[in-house]
This record gives sequence, C-alpha cells and structure tokens, in this order.
Amino acid sequence: YLDTGSLEVPEGATLVLYTDKECTQVFDTATKLESSLVLYVGLLNINNLYITGAQAVDPGERDVLQKVTFSTDKSAAYLVCTVKYPEKMLLKDIIGKDFNVYEDYTYTEDGYTYMSLVCEYKNGGDMPVNVELTPFEMMFDISEDAEVNEVLYVEILEDAVLTGDDVYVFDSITNSEIKINAVLVESIAINGPDSITVPQQYAVSVLPENATIKNVEWSVSDGTVATVSEDGILTPLKKGTVILKATAKDDSGVYAQKEIDVNVAATVTNITSNTGVWNEVFDPYKNEYIITVPESTSNVRITAIHNGTLVAGDTKFFNKVARTVLLTEKETVLRLNYSCEGYGDNVYTIIIRRYKGTATDVSEDGKTFTVNPVNLENGKAVILALYDGKTLVQLQSATCEGEAIIFTTDEAYTSAKVMVWDSLSSLKPVCEMETVK
Repeated sequence: YLDTGSLEVPEGATLVLYTDKECTQVFDTATKLESSLVLYVGLLNINNLYITGAQAVDPGERDVLQKVTFSTDKSAAYLVCTVKYPEKMLLKDIIGKDFNVYEDYTYTEDGYTYMSLVCEYKNGGDMPVNVELTPFEMMFDISEDAEVNEVLYVEILEDAVLTGDDVYVFDSITNSEIKINAVLVESIAINGPDSITVPQQYAVSVLPENATIKNVEWSVSDGTVATVSEDGILTPLKKGTVILKATAKDDSGVYAQKEIDVNVAATVTNITSNTGVWNEVFDPYKNEYIITVPESTSNVRITAIHNGTLVAGDTKFFNKVARTVLLTEKETVLRLNYSCEGYGDNVYTIIIRRYKGTATDVSEDGKTFTVNPVNLENGKAVILALYDGKTLVQLQSATCEGEAIIFTTDEAYTSAKVMVWDSLSSLKPVCEMETVK
C-alpha cells in the first residue's frame, strides 16, 4: 500500500496510480486527501492459470465448487485445456462463466477422469488483456469413500493454451488441493438404566453414523459413589447419585450426561467352611452357593468376614467368628440375611449338601465328559457308559485319584451313565449311579 502520510504532497497535487504502465486511477488530493491515503492494489498474475475453491471438505459432501481463472496480456479468443480430477470427486456440472464451454472428449485412467474442454470467449472476438477472467466453474460431489486426511487434486494439465491468430502457452498453472476432513461427532446418547445396584454396562449411540472417531471417554461426577471403567461399566460403591458423562474423543467437544441413582446392596467380604467342597469360589456379588460334604458329616462350621449384621434366623454370625450349623437332612439350606449401614439389605443362600458320588459336565459338542468325584475315596473305579437310545455304545473306565477324570468319545450318544464301583473286578456300587442326558 501507499501511505501519503510519509510523503510531502504539495497542495493541489494529484496522485495517479499506474498498473503495468497503464493509468488505473486518479486521486484529487484537494478534495479527497485527509491526513493519509491508503491505496490497495490487486496486481494480476499475467499468463497464470489457476484453480481455486474449497480446500477442505467432508466425505460425502455435496456441491463442492472449483473455479478456473486466469489473466493474460495476449490477444486470444479461445482457451483449450484438459482437466484432471480423481474418481472420488463426482462431477455434477460444469458452468461456463466468461466463456462458452464445449467438451471435446473424456476418458478415465488409473482412478482419474480426464476431460478435454474448448472455451470460447462469450463476447466474441479476442478476450480483454490484463483482466481476470473466469472461463468456467466445476461443481463436484465428494464420494463417501474419501478417506480422512486424504488430499484430492483438481488439475489443469500443462498443455493448456490460448488460441487466436497465434497459440500461447501459459507461463504457470496453479492447481487445487482439497483435504478430506474428519467427520466430527454431532450428538451422543447414553443407553442404560437410570438406577443400579450392581455393576452395569452402559453404551452410547453416536451421530452421524459415519463419524470418523465414535469412541467416547467415560467419567462420573462423584468417584466415591460409583466408578466407571474405560469401556463404560459403572460400578456402585455406596448409596447416592452420580452424573455419568460420555465425551467424544474427537475435536467436536460433544458430550452426553445421564443422572444415575446408585443403591448398593450390602456385600459380605468372604464366607468359608471347615469342611466340604464349594461349587465355586466365593464372590460377594453372587448370592447362592452349594457346599458338598461327605454323607457322614453331622455339622459344618461357617465363618464370615463382614462389617455389618449377618443372621440366619435367630442365629447371628459375628465377624470372623465360626458358627456351627447342624446337618439333620440330606440337604440343609442356610439363608444369611446381611445388612450394613448405608447399604441395601442382601441375602446369601448356602446349600449344604451331604453327598457321595459324581458330578459330570459335558462339552458343547458332546464329546468330552468331565467327571468330578465328590467325597469319594481314591482307588475307586469310575465307569462311563454311553448309550444310543437304549443300546450301549461303549464303556470307558478310570481310577479315582481325587481329581476330575476326563473321558472323550467320537461316537454319537443320546444319554450316558456314570457309575462308581469298589473295583472293576468286584462290580460293587459305591454310590448312586449318575444319569447324564
């Protein structure tokens, strides 16, 4: 710019702006000059052909405009050029502006479309010189298959020429680069219950469906009431209310919140017995267990670790103190009612079963039988009999050594029987036969 504040301008002088030796504008300082005058000059790039337009788009974006412009100091009536663009840009329209545009030929090769165009100056005769002209504009749709951060190029090939009485080649050509943006998250919804008493998995619905990054970061307003894992499992700690929040991991800043009522059931830390086999390791969140004890057992001593009030009927189970449970039936059911200040009451059911025999698990394909000897002496013979209908298919046997016995078979079966004998030679039953369907 030209700032006359730094110049000595005589009174009555005239400022004249020249561009490429041609008078562009005259300024009368007597009437227009104040304390300073700033002149902005847009200089044309002579004989340069260039494409401008959108520089960043989303996958699937519609109506993406690319504009071809140039200026020249040559006398010419036609522009002949070849436009090259990728197949991920779908040409919707080509619009003549200062020129009438005619398609000469089009072909595709290696993922690109090549379109040869002849552009005739609309006003007839030679086009004006030293003036910016727009031969045509192109309108594209971007394919949904365009990848994030991919760069698409719209190019005018180097054979672009001006034609009239003479043929002129452009000094330079500047092409267009279009970067594919990430599709940002626009909305998030949290899916899951409004209240919990046990750990609960929460999920999210994210829009738009083609968002580039659909993962979220989970958080809670009060980590003393409940905690949340990276994959959205909310675990209650005590009675209260939390705000569960899911925040998009892209740059959108979008998040969702859900208020959750937390009502935690009281849980016993551990329960053990002085004898017998538990059906599984004690878990504070599991409420029913089976303890298998030998048939001759008359009582079991149960010990619980807790910090509240644990009772079975009128019997109170003090923390870390063993209580004796008398076994008068083949199966004794012990219901432990547990309460703890600040938590909801909970009930644990423990079934104490006096038992001698086997417990068999069958694999999903029906070809593997895992026989667990329960309260059996070592050295006994365990026999697996496989049946097709009422027909015996095969027998397998093994010796009881206190651990699980695994039998396998390739034969079809409809049922099986597991027997325990003193020995294979004595054929004397030790316990009731187990039927496996």
